Amino acid sequence: MATDSQDCRSMGAGTGQALVVARDAGMRRRRARSFEFVTFEARSGEVLALVGEERPPLRDLVYALAGLVMPTEGSLAVCGEERAQRGDARPRFARQRPARGTLGVSALTGVAAPSDVLTVEEAVAQEFSLWGRKTTASAEDVLGYLASFELATEVDRRIGELGPEGRARLSAALAFVCRPRVALVDLTDPFVAGLTAADGSALVRMLGRHARACACATIVATTDLAVARAADGACGIDLASAEALAPQEDDAR
Repeated sequence: MATDSQDCRSMGAGTGQALVVARDAGMRRRRARSFEFVTFEARSGEVLALVGEERPPLRDLVYALAGLVMPTEGSLAVCGEERAQRGDARPRFARQRPARGTLGVSALTGVAAPSDVLTVEEAVAQEFSLWGRKTTASAEDVLGYLASFELATEVDRRIGELGPEGRARLSAALAFVCRPRVALVDLTDPFVAGLTAADGSALVRMLGRHARACACATIVATTDLAVARAADGACGIDLASAEALAPQEDDAR
């Protein structure tokens, strides 16, 4: 269902630079609509939650933000790069990807997710190496990085042994390794299945600290309204979610 700019709320000052801007963005898959008329801004130093009742539209929006597909309607720009593709009713794979280090993405099952046989430390060390963080590639620095995501006690555990909370923190940590201008964290992905509202909300508050520390625009996708309300701002991508967020907006006035 359609949403517009009034469906998004901001609890923060909103003074950071708008690094992700969507204006009536939409996508069709075959003859069915995925999401439509989605309008929001994600600003540096803040966490924006994108919330929807169902996972598939959120997944498509995450893929569009990640540069894996292009929306078919409206406008979607990430760090000034336009992603939307007009005049075609089918979403296509994007031909261009964001500049290296511009965008950090959490674990996406089937696209980019660490193997369950790796330890937490090994997974993050591999990501450090991938992004060329040679000056901070020592074990000590990797451990310090993991500690900042409250994973210090999990470093020797295999990913397959982690519970939903640990997997969610690891997923978020992977999104920040490249020191991105925009970090994208998908809490609807099967990699973090079973995450509770309390743990998801705590993670969003942690991400707020990281977003402010590195002036990063952080976007969290979730189907849980309680998790969305822990963010600096939230945007409902369907009518039901937008209406559920509206009373929060009224209370803030």
